[in-house]
Amino acid sequence: MTIKLVGSSSGSVALDAPASTTSGANIEFKLPVADGSADQVITTNGSGQLQFATISGSPVKQIKNYYQTGDFTTTSSSYTDITNASLSITPTSATNKIKVTLISNIFNGHTGYSRTRAQIRILKDNSAAHSIYYFAGHQGPTNDYLFFPMAFEFVETAGSTSARTYKMQIMRAEGNQTLTLNGFSYTVQEFTNA
Repeated sequence: MTIKLVGSSSGSVALDAPASTTSGANIEFKLPVADGSADQVITTNGSGQLQFATISGSPVKQIKNYYQTGDFTTTSSSYTDITNASLSITPTSATNKIKVTLISNIFNGHTGYSRTRAQIRILKDNSAAHSIYYFAGHQGPTNDYLFFPMAFEFVETAGSTSARTYKMQIMRAEGNQTLTLNGFSYTVQEFTNA
């Protein structure tokens, strides 16, 4: 069945019913009592009442990213800043979450068998927020380095709408070889709890 509304000067708009409904049920929709606002959509409450509603946006509110293609190396047994792994963000809501991610490959530059342990930490406004250990090993008589994929992620509630800077640091916690991050992607993002 079709309901057809004819325009006052030309054209028409039609509403078509499906050929059948689930279990042959009679379905009734009640139109909204107002015309809604700009950019709203018609939604249903699941019982036939239609209303205008605003679609909420993406849960991701902002993203800051830095991508480095070249290597970062260190021989330090004390924490040292990972060059360019420092990003600032100003949260839009104190209840939103902040996620910090570092993705890279890590290895040590040593011929023959060796074991090197790296410790990586994140600082929030120069205060330690989280740390984790990674092993970077190499085995064999040639210069065939063994790369270890690395993904470091930290999530916290923003707590305020004040600007803050998240910075990554690395140190050699064991061994005496050079630690190398073979390029990296560093991201700070804000998202809602939804």
